[in-house]
Amino acid sequence: MARTKSTYLALLTLLAFGNSAVAGLIVYDDRALFEADNAGLANEDFENANLASGTATAFAGTLNSLTNNSIFAAGSVIDGFSLVPEVGFVYVGNDFGGVPTVGVSSDSFAADINILFDPDVTAVGLDLFGFADNFVVTWTVTFNDNVTIGSTIVTTPGFFGVFTSSGMISSLFLDKPDSGGVIDNLTFGTPTVVPEPGTLALLGIGLFGMGLARRKKI
Repeated sequence: MARTKSTYLALLTLLAFGNSAVAGLIVYDDRALFEADNAGLANEDFENANLASGTATAFAGTLNSLTNNSIFAAGSVIDGFSLVPEVGFVYVGNDFGGVPTVGVSSDSFAADINILFDPDVTAVGLDLFGFADNFVVTWTVTFNDNVTIGSTIVTTPGFFGVFTSSGMISSLFLDKPDSGGVIDNLTFGTPTVVPEPGTLALLGIGLFGMGLARRKKI
């Protein structure tokens, strides 16, 4: 019954879009499956942050491999991405506020986030935590032609991953709730083997379509 429902949602989504890029999307809510399907990706765990356990801080600007301050020295995060809060500073916490990891975000609970990729990629995954359990955030995938494809809702703590076989991903947009949201283990790149479409693909497309009503334009 569950498989039939997922397939039905997937078909509805494809009919609604008529878009080859959407048809080529696989959305994951399980890191093990994402990593099994997408080999050879880079991963940033933010563990090089110079921050004591149980504390948090914030700094102005963008977080990327060129960041050079008291928290992240130049080159202490991998190249290929930039985390850009829409408002305010970059937040960094280490086992703080009930989030058992070194995580990054915007320093304002409601300040949304762009994660930009250079070069563009075909697969992105990340762990998502919240200061309160079981709230939802909305991710939007934007392709390199600046066409926003849609969004999917993730309940924290959880995982969000996406692969596309049509087009390239230039950014992810995080529409945060007022109760905050912190990311860890940002995994991205172009896998060495292209995942095969199947039941997981159908499930992913269906879940992706469910969030379209909450789509937010960057």
